[in-house]
Amino acid sequence: MNIVISEFRTRGPSGIDDEFIEIVNTSGNIITIGGWVIKKSSSCGSTLTTLVSIPAGTKLWPGQRYLVGNSDGYSGTVPLDQSYYTSAKTIADDSGIALLDASGNIIDQVGMCDQTTYVEGTPLKPLTAKVDQSYERKTDAASPFNCNDTDNNKRDFIKNPSSSNPQNYLSDPIPCLVVSNVTSSTDDTDVITSGTISIQVTFIQDVVVSGSPTLQLETGTTDGLATFVDLSDGRTLNFTYTVKSGDITSVLDYVSTKALSLNGGSITVGGENAILLLPKPGETGSLSKNKNIRIDATTDDPTVQAIDYRDPPKSPTNADTLKFRVTFSKAVINVDASDFSVTGVTGATLSVEKITSSIYDITVSGGNLPSLNGTVTLSLNPSNSLNPITDVGGKQLVVSDPPLTKSYVVDNQFQSITIVQASDQIEPAITAPIKFIVTFAEKINRPTFTSDDVIQGATGAGVPYVSWRIDPSTQSGDEDKVFILSGYPNGNGDVAPSIPKNRVEDLAGNLNADPYVPTYSACGDPNNDCVVMKDTERPTVTIVQAPGQADPSTTLPIKFNVQFSEPINIYSFTASDITQEAEGASGVTWSITNPTGDKKNFSISAITSDYGILKPIIEENRVLDSVGNGNKASASNTDNEVDYQKPLSVTVDQASKQQDPTID
Repeated sequence: MNIVISEFRTRGPSGIDDEFIEIVNTSGNIITIGGWVIKKSSSCGSTLTTLVSIPAGTKLWPGQRYLVGNSDGYSGTVPLDQSYYTSAKTIADDSGIALLDASGNIIDQVGMCDQTTYVEGTPLKPLTAKVDQSYERKTDAASPFNCNDTDNNKRDFIKNPSSSNPQNYLSDPIPCLVVSNVTSSTDDTDVITSGTISIQVTFIQDVVVSGSPTLQLETGTTDGLATFVDLSDGRTLNFTYTVKSGDITSVLDYVSTKALSLNGGSITVGGENAILLLPKPGETGSLSKNKNIRIDATTDDPTVQAIDYRDPPKSPTNADTLKFRVTFSKAVINVDASDFSVTGVTGATLSVEKITSSIYDITVSGGNLPSLNGTVTLSLNPSNSLNPITDVGGKQLVVSDPPLTKSYVVDNQFQSITIVQASDQIEPAITAPIKFIVTFAEKINRPTFTSDDVIQGATGAGVPYVSWRIDPSTQSGDEDKVFILSGYPNGNGDVAPSIPKNRVEDLAGNLNADPYVPTYSACGDPNNDCVVMKDTERPTVTIVQAPGQADPSTTLPIKFNVQFSEPINIYSFTASDITQEAEGASGVTWSITNPTGDKKNFSISAITSDYGILKPIIEENRVLDSVGNGNKASASNTDNEVDYQKPLSVTVDQASKQQDPTID
């Protein structure tokens, strides 16, 4: 669009409300800005507020400006073209400003904080002084007249510390040194298969050209390069392009707004460098907008290379609109909805959007898609012969047999959940964990199913609290559908898992709308979703040297492994529960880790100790299992002690009768 924010400030000599925003047309064409809006983003934040909506029909000529500001605080002498004011619309010093078109697309933005929504590249420093100041686009030899725009705020703007320079709609326009039009003198009546094409690039004013600039063209698989011939009428650069074998395009244009290259030369106006940005391809002033030049220097027939997911990018999905991307082998024409067929959905409509001359997006919408559970398939319609797809030269699309297809699985409903006891679960349970099998009728989004999604669902004689662990099934075909659920109750009683609604998501994005509520009639019956916990067995504990532990040892830490016969309440096991036998070393400090997280196998380390025998023991009833049974005293064996010794030292002295000095 080439409309940019050219100057602004967030405060001035009258204080924090003394603010303005100036925009300018840096292009070589008239641009309608009616319906566009100027917004601000909050102080280093994401709250967006509209400052002004530009009146319908407003247009900016090349170099013309438009000035808006805060009517309550603006102190400038140049009148505002449009004003705003409420306390909510004051622009914070560390906020951002953006210009958006009527469709909500950001045309330009500038920010004073890297965390605010509206910012390009490196932000500017906030304006804090109460003076006549502003930020203005740089004017330099490379880009005069506020035309500098590299999409980096710090690089594009310069601070006016004591002299702002706002201009309005009535100020004299100062056009940027830009290209205003690109066209061709070549006849576009017929498809071009060979020969040369003449292209004219016109600047807004007279220029001086040295060297051999080039213009990069979109000509199919390999881009073409038009070469400079001469300069006519002082401002029009004439280029020529020779069509090569393999070139094809349904409408010739340059590759981008930056397709004009100096190629070691220069284009200047009065000694200043011209701006090389071209009108956006397809828009006013561009080659394809002015001419309908078609090239086909190919011999192969067009085919469909691929049909892919576009939006959403994966299947299954619960989206109400499905967009497929169809890629052809070369540039084609006559592509419309009648060239495609869709199955699996009733009452839907098809629409076609051209992305490039060989890429098209096909959108399926409406009908029963919002409630559908099924497969929607897009394919080419081989029966369409009234206006068939062809390449630019008229060669008809060759459709494969069978034709390429692509299918979305549309899923708008979360399927069922079942929970039963694991086949090896003892009933009643005498130790934790208690195992259940959770089966989803369809694959789920695995990260959305966590232990926090499972609660104790047993009532009456139910255990007050159960902690849960989820592990995937290892059986082939069970991936993301079947899970092993292990429960660790904090007491004896009924254990029955429940899953509240809206906790688990399937691959299409549907949440479980219905909760899973235990269905048992009597807890304890085999194959149901409730198990009775009746654990009266006290856990045993064994302590042994850790593998690799030296004995004797002269260094700390000294490590042992502690193994309980069943998972314990880890909060009941602390360093104070570990003691020494009476004849052992004193001053021992222990640390505890549970490296596997299984609540059964622990590593303990003596991190401080006096020298002597380290023989840790755990007396009975110091540690509780998950239901509250106290442990039996730790078992004794020959591997549960280490001799911690003082390192040996060596002293060398003269013998008592050694002569010193000695005489031979």
